[in-house]
Amino acid sequence: MRIELKLLAHLRGYLPDSEKNKEWLLLNVEETVSIREVIASLGIPSYIPKIAFINDTKSNMDDTPEEGDQVTVCAMSQGG
Repeated sequence: MRIELKLLAHLRGYLPDSEKNKEWLLLNVEETVSIREVIASLGIPSYIPKIAFINDTKSNMDDTPEEGDQVTVCAMSQGG
């Protein structure tokens, strides 16, 4: 199935060079893949805290997108 993925902030650095200038990355994924698995397949380390949205609704990293969904992932800021 096909989904659209948008990475925000420094997570964009994990995109292939040919995709860094595009707002959305079009991906073909298995129907059972979680957001966490999609992110891991791009080489984004699991230790980076992230927040995900499916179609602009806050989601869990273990949620499974459906055909045509737009998935947005950003790193959570930490500070003090």
